[in-house]
Amino acid sequence: MIKISSDNSDMLKDIFRDKNAIPMIKDLVSEVLELKVENIEYECLKKFETISEYEFSLVKTKCDLGMEDKVEIYFKIIKNDKIKESLFCYWCLLYEEILKETNQDLNMSTIINNVLISEVGMERYKNSVFLEIEDNKSGILENGTEVYFIDFIKYINNHKRKGNSLEMWNKYLDKENKDILMMGVVLNEGMGRSNIHIV
Repeated sequence: MIKISSDNSDMLKDIFRDKNAIPMIKDLVSEVLELKVENIEYECLKKFETISEYEFSLVKTKCDLGMEDKVEIYFKIIKNDKIKESLFCYWCLLYEEILKETNQDLNMSTIINNVLISEVGMERYKNSVFLEIEDNKSGILENGTEVYFIDFIKYINNHKRKGNSLEMWNKYLDKENKDILMMGVVLNEGMGRSNIHIV
């Protein structure tokens, strides 16, 4: 059994690069995000470079939803008691990435709806929040980013059905592991939930 843990992003990276794992990844994204997924590809392992002193890395993927719709989805295995910290680090990493791409002279005074971060926690085996920039004048993450947290074991067991490949995840999971899968889907460049292909 391969164990994926909160301090081993390389293991998660290897799973996403495995062509044989694509069906179970697509089914997981379809079930959790309720999106019609045509293809999903591993892009890179993202790590902090300048903004934060935290050590934080996650897997970045490109997801093809058909109808020329594409979204970026980030994956990270986290500890159950580190949801707030992980959400903050995820935000900082996205912010840092966009700053580098656009060469904009902005700083961390840009704020998001931090009330949601302070209140977020696990409910049952799935929870989600929507992050957006308050008083957004930069165009960065114009439509915000959805972030989902799922208790892997419980979610897989409750959503297995004929025709999906979710049970394939069991060969990667430690049944005693309490870690949570964090999934962030970036909705930007005018692409909101209202104009992407929903399952």
